[in-house]
Amino acid sequence: MISYRALCWAAAGLQLILFVALLTLPEMILELFAVPSTSSAEFLARRAAVLFLGNTILCFRFAELEAGALRRKICQALALMWLVLAALGLGELLRGFAGLGILPAIVTETIFGILFLLHGIRKADSLE
Repeated sequence: MISYRALCWAAAGLQLILFVALLTLPEMILELFAVPSTSSAEFLARRAAVLFLGNTILCFRFAELEAGALRRKICQALALMWLVLAALGLGELLRGFAGLGILPAIVTETIFGILFLLHGIRKADSLE
């Protein structure tokens, strides 16, 4: 399994890319997901970008956190975030609001969610 540190760095890197993309080119992400690019959708995408920036910084800062209860709780919170994003994406795909372009996002979010969950349920994290 991927180490906690590597997982945090990978998540931070992906979230940084999403921050830049959503802030500067929200219409590109909307087009990828086959969601109509309206001024309202672009407005919300740019606001969501800031949330990804915050999570980027958290993942960078917490990557060096020692194993323990705090690290497990952070992993559980991040797992929940990633898995809910995946579930929302799947729901939007199934109801026809998003296109097949959202599938890579759903898969990626699910993988990150499961990996953070696995780190979040470990009592002794020996994978540094």
